[in-house]
Amino acid sequence: MTRLELLTQWAYRLEKTPPPDMDATTQARALGYLNQRQRRLLTLDGLAHLRDATVTFSSVADQVSYVLPNIAKVARIFDPTNQRVLYEMSQQDYRLVDPVPLSGTPEAVIWTGRQQTAKQPSDASSLFVKSSSASDTTQTAYVVGVITGGYQASASVTLTGTTAVNVSSTTSTWERVDKFFLSAAGAGFVTLHEDSGSGTELARIPIAQTYSQYFGFNLWPTPSGVISYSVDLTRAITDLAQDTDVPVLPEDFHDILMLGAVADEYQRLKDERYTIAISEYMARVGELQYWLFETPIGKPRTLVRRWQRPSQLGSWYPAGT
Repeated sequence: MTRLELLTQWAYRLEKTPPPDMDATTQARALGYLNQRQRRLLTLDGLAHLRDATVTFSSVADQVSYVLPNIAKVARIFDPTNQRVLYEMSQQDYRLVDPVPLSGTPEAVIWTGRQQTAKQPSDASSLFVKSSSASDTTQTAYVVGVITGGYQASASVTLTGTTAVNVSSTTSTWERVDKFFLSAAGAGFVTLHEDSGSGTELARIPIAQTYSQYFGFNLWPTPSGVISYSVDLTRAITDLAQDTDVPVLPEDFHDILMLGAVADEYQRLKDERYTIAISEYMARVGELQYWLFETPIGKPRTLVRRWQRPSQLGSWYPAGT
């Protein structure tokens, strides 16, 4: 079901005017319910794995730092070419063993935390912002960072669609960007650039979001060449922003969001039907959890014998040895 279909079903359940004639306040409240329910569901035990994914990136010779956009957490990074899983190294150990970067084939990953930019300005620069959509002309873009001399600075400017605009006509010495965000979500993705609208992209705010977020890390030793890595990760939860967006949940269970949103509205109204509505919602959540946990042979995974690698020492030895 699309966001529009969920919103329409919600309106029918509550005997409200459905889209496109639903009043703006009611629609905003209903959409908030749907997105909140999706976020709660996708963080439950047994459901969070619906956000799991594997992505790839390539190292660059002599480049230490890397980022991954819009993710919640990383499980592991592995190198299929050299058949190794990178182990985690603390920042303290990284500085102790490698105060001067060593070049070679990476063995470890050092997490540097979450950040709002993928790159920093290469030198003291002007900053420009633009959108991929010509309709983004009312949002205000904000930048907070440091200019030459180590001074904290902030600036804001109204977007002009796909035409790049300088975030501050009086400041051209940005050396670091700490924050980049919007006053309201855009129809297109919004990018921050160094020097001009066609300059190096420093950050990108996804469609329907108001800020960018990256997961930063270093590789040790510093890559001496190009290596393709695979990353097992958990994706960040993305709100249903467009009428055509669909939930991450299995299609047969999309109605759970609508049922949860109905219960939320009854709770807001202090309606006695809330008890019935929340019971229906919880029953469907239980059905979804069992459906995801059931194996192809119809048994819960806890009752199915797990596969074990045969012993490499022969049949007389325990599996896995």
